[in-house]
This record gives sequence, structure tokens and C-alpha cells, in this order.
Amino acid sequence: MHSGIVDVLHHYVVVRLDVPRGTQAAQLIHAAGESACLAGSVPPGTNAVALGVPGEARLLELGRTLTAAGVPHVQITETEGAFAQQLMAIGVRPAPKKGLKKFFSSIPLIKEEVPRRTDE
Repeated sequence: MHSGIVDVLHHYVVVRLDVPRGTQAAQLIHAAGESACLAGSVPPGTNAVALGVPGEARLLELGRTLTAAGVPHVQITETEGAFAQQLMAIGVRPAPKKGLKKFFSSIPLIKEEVPRRTDE
């Protein structure tokens, strides 16, 4: 806290975009839940940030970078099925944006896809 201003926490979660949407959602939830536990408690007003990378190689690179920098995070690896033993998502312990921005500024937000109407 500086001069009465509270640093809002940001909870970054990064998921692969090369997997089906439902798989992305499940892995995102796993990473968010497990990384939130690293904080003990997450205060109201924490900003959730969902980011996407093209595939496992970029996620592995990010994991190595975060580990080398000492950034507390969890890496979610699938245990079964088509993606068994593959890194699927990373969740970072919620923290002020200032200390995390350099790791995530080049990774795009997950964008909403507009569903196609089937009755046309």
C-alpha cells in the first residue's frame, strides 16, 4: 500500500488455445482454483485475467520463465485422455499487476467467439 492507495490484485491464468473449448474451460478452472489457494484467500475486487497461448510449447516456456523469476504459480498437466502428460494451463498466485505485467503483456486475452446461429 502506498499513500493510502491499495494495489488491486490480478489473478492471471493462461490456457492453451489448441485444445477444444470445453477442455480450455476445464483447465482454466483447475488453474484458477489451485493458484488461488497459493494466496490463502483472494480479496473481493481481485481482477481475473484469462489469457491464451497457441500451444504447449509456449506454455512450457512461460512456466520456465515464471519459475526462474520466482513467481508463485501452478502448472496443470492433464493426467488422462488425448492430452495425457501435456501441460494444459498455468495459474499465477494473485498479486499486484505491477509485478506481473512483464510476464503477461505479450499474451492476448481469450476472446469471446460469437456462436453461429443454426436456424438461418
